[in-house]
Amino acid sequence: MSGVRGLQMNILQTLNNGELLYGYKSIVLYYEQNVANVTVTKFDARKARWKQYCKKNHIKFYPLKSGNISNFQAKATPFFCYNSGKVAKTKSLFCHLRNAYAHGNVEKIKINNKWWYYCFEDKTDGGNITMRGQIPTGKLKELIHELKENQK
Repeated sequence: MSGVRGLQMNILQTLNNGELLYGYKSIVLYYEQNVANVTVTKFDARKARWKQYCKKNHIKFYPLKSGNISNFQAKATPFFCYNSGKVAKTKSLFCHLRNAYAHGNVEKIKINNKWWYYCFEDKTDGGNITMRGQIPTGKLKELIHELKENQK
């Protein structure tokens, strides 16, 4: 994974055991047990709580129906750019985060020698990037919590 385009990345680290365990337990297993077979209508990116959370944390989302994400340039941080197709946007994001963790496409980087971020990529079997994103390390658990709450 090459990280986020257009930003100076000074330090790259692999995830520690606690970060890996959190990702597998709270993202991969949760998705498989509680999200994968849930009807799309339970997820709605228009819910007020989700919108408020994203606005408060300055998270930008760029859901695409199709397109080449590999050339996507970050316009803001944190951000997520992903192919959502006809699936509810928040369920699609959860799926892409699950895939990034399950396939080892999550890195921790220090951007501009100041801020630590988790960087995610999801790819097809052919290597085409279907999601790229980053979020401050201290905000991942909150993001996952909000994704789970958005399902209810």
